[in-house]
Amino acid sequence: MDKVKLLIPVAAVTLVCSCGDDEPSATGPKFPDYTPKFGTVFDERDGKTYRTTVINGLEWMAENLNYAVDSSFCYNDEPAYCEKYGRLYRWESAMALDTTAVNVRQWTEGKKYQGVCPQGWHLPTKDEWNSLILFALAWMRADDLAFLEEIGYIKWYYLKSKDGWINTSPENDYNGGYSRDYANYRMSEITKNGSDTLGFSLLPSGWRNDYQKYVKEGRCAAFWTSDEREILGGVADNYFAIIANYFCYEYHDFESVGKEARVSVRCVKD
Repeated sequence: MDKVKLLIPVAAVTLVCSCGDDEPSATGPKFPDYTPKFGTVFDERDGKTYRTTVINGLEWMAENLNYAVDSSFCYNDEPAYCEKYGRLYRWESAMALDTTAVNVRQWTEGKKYQGVCPQGWHLPTKDEWNSLILFALAWMRADDLAFLEEIGYIKWYYLKSKDGWINTSPENDYNGGYSRDYANYRMSEITKNGSDTLGFSLLPSGWRNDYQKYVKEGRCAAFWTSDEREILGGVADNYFAIIANYFCYEYHDFESVGKEARVSVRCVKD
């Protein structure tokens, strides 16, 4: 069979995970003074109320969206997980688009695109996620940050919830020349559960991947962005989305995944 190169639209996601062997130490990081500004948003569509927090000038939902639409699911298809983590959405459901929609950047890129969010709110762009991450990173103590960079980890400690994260070591972790025991000892001070200093309450909700398997609950989180991009290769009918923001094994990255993946949604106020 001839090989054909295709330009394939991709959507973006954000991801977070936890690692380390010990409980957080009482001598962990010293937090700078920060008082979150909390609020609520009422979703008139189903009567649910969500907590909100203002971070770096943007008002974010402090909970994952739990609004039921077609092609939205509970982790492991169990309703109890929807109550705990909110729903997981295919990209077209998060964007409130038809399943055949491809290359919609001209209507969504750089704009406040409501998608599945309540009226007056929108699905975050990649830039809005970046702004959140950079602000959280700016609050980390310089000595902790320097160590974490040296051993190959970046912690989203101030965004993570205070409970729910499983404390396991990642595969093939890199310790920058430190012994594994020492690296894990230092990381145990600020890994596993977070401080939730900024009131974002990032939960390890896991997701359902391109192979239709539910994975990483307790260890990772992923969120859709409204962005789409093109990549080379793939199959003609297998279009990709920029799976929002990945937080996993204490690293964060934007990755391209199939739009049929099922991922969490956070909304930002217009």
